[in-house]
Amino acid sequence: MILELDSWQKEVLEYNGDVLLCTGRRVGKTQIMAIKAAERMLKSKCQIVIASLSEDQAKLIILMIVDYLQRTNKKQMKTGNKDTNQSKVTTKNGSTAIARPVGQTGDALRGFNGDVLILDEVSRFNELIMTAATPILLTTGGQIWMCSTPFGKKGYFWEKFDEAFNKKAEDARFKTFYKTSEDVVYNRPISESWTEKQRSKAIELLEKEKKDKSELVYGQEYLGLFMEDLQRFYDDETNKFACVIEEGTQQQEGKNYLGCDLARMGGDKSTFEIVRRIENKYF
Repeated sequence: MILELDSWQKEVLEYNGDVLLCTGRRVGKTQIMAIKAAERMLKSKCQIVIASLSEDQAKLIILMIVDYLQRTNKKQMKTGNKDTNQSKVTTKNGSTAIARPVGQTGDALRGFNGDVLILDEVSRFNELIMTAATPILLTTGGQIWMCSTPFGKKGYFWEKFDEAFNKKAEDARFKTFYKTSEDVVYNRPISESWTEKQRSKAIELLEKEKKDKSELVYGQEYLGLFMEDLQRFYDDETNKFACVIEEGTQQQEGKNYLGCDLARMGGDKSTFEIVRRIENKYF
């Protein structure tokens, strides 16, 4: 079966530079990253490092690269066990793609050198992971290709998306592509790889998900929106009611508490707050 790429996928494939894909679920972002990696490997000798949170996620892109090469350029693959497996694929021109699970620290990335760094579901990468990841490109002048569904307005993925998509910086590092699950399901041209039946079933599922999921969850997972309220326990009104005393209000008896927010290795300063819990019928 011949895979028909969407127009946005073709644009991603052709772009030469740092790439950021912000999408809803199941639009083909991982697939186009794998194809882009395979084409880069065939073009000239290079090393590609693929980073994902789990081992299974990291291996998935390798399997997609292998599948693409087997269908299009099978003779260019090295097929020995040391050359091509679930964690690594090598072509006869010396190019290599290797998958690394990053866990919570990114230490599995240290020591590697790469011409391309692929960051999969990077919205969930913490600062420690990014600190370990980006020096992979230091001596090569390489590129970062990252893709993810959003996970709140925080971290490297959000910052770089905000810079480019919302035009916060004139010299934004990444070429940004934004695509929702609805865009793809409703507008992807019918082909051998995307049939009328598939489209109909996908539309049916999206309609069910919109009813079953909250607006926040549906927005994040299918519309690719940065829904920061997903990570909050209390809304602004509750916080204000519980924590703010209007100026001039008589102080009441209560217990005092010290809150400590330690900055640790970050660039921010530590903060210490003293609060008094006032006894009332609500708390």
